[in-house]
Amino acid sequence: MGYVLLYLYNNRICCSLPQSGWSVQAMSKNDLLENYAGVTEVSDRLNIHPESVRRLIRQGKLPAIKFGNKWLVDKSTLEQYASRYDPRPGNKATLL
Repeated sequence: MGYVLLYLYNNRICCSLPQSGWSVQAMSKNDLLENYAGVTEVSDRLNIHPESVRRLIRQGKLPAIKFGNKWLVDKSTLEQYASRYDPRPGNKATLL
């Protein structure tokens, strides 16, 4: 089982990979996080308030990871969730 060491160097996130002889690859924060959406982006996509996004995350209804003090949602997970999400509160109307 391998592991990866991430660290900050000159405002860039660096990655050390033991399986490649500990070579260092520097990448910007944007490169590393391009597949994730923050709470604001998620709230725009779902058309709900950002606090409602945080509530969904706390309730375990929307999978997310916490990076520092920010919640991040994988964009592919967000698209799957958005395709079946209904922002209306209460009982959902069903068609017979």
